[in-house]
Amino acid sequence: MGIDAAFATLLVGLVSTCNGLARVVVGMIYDRTNVKVTMFVDGAVAAVACGCIIGAFATGTPALYIAGALCCGFAYGGEPVVASAFARQRYGSAKYPLNLSVINTSIIYGSLLSMAAQALAGGVDSPLAVFTILGVLSVVALVDVLPFSKKWDADLRATRAR
Repeated sequence: MGIDAAFATLLVGLVSTCNGLARVVVGMIYDRTNVKVTMFVDGAVAAVACGCIIGAFATGTPALYIAGALCCGFAYGGEPVVASAFARQRYGSAKYPLNLSVINTSIIYGSLLSMAAQALAGGVDSPLAVFTILGVLSVVALVDVLPFSKKWDADLRATRAR
């Protein structure tokens, strides 16, 4: 095994570790705050991940790529926690398995969006363009937490009043 293959194997292991670590850390954040803060933190980590990877491709700095990959693993690991928290808090425990399954279909849209971004950017030969599109979308998602937060509060009050 060459040095590049060993490094890639190590990086994959570290990204997987960050994914697992995120499930614990993001769960603790939710336990101490609420679903809105948890969504914001996970979205911020995703935006940082894209920023680091864009910076790595633009400058040729491997350390930025490593930091971006680790943040990407962390953000991806936080998504199931956010989905679980959202499903339970918004819809209760009565039909939790069904509601969580429906919410988790959002992963399909993320995969399709990723493929569309890659196609628009010119394929695998232009990773900077692909990650720029994904970076812009992650910032839009992060900013979208603010209006969602206001709607969430009003909707939760109406649900609890029933």
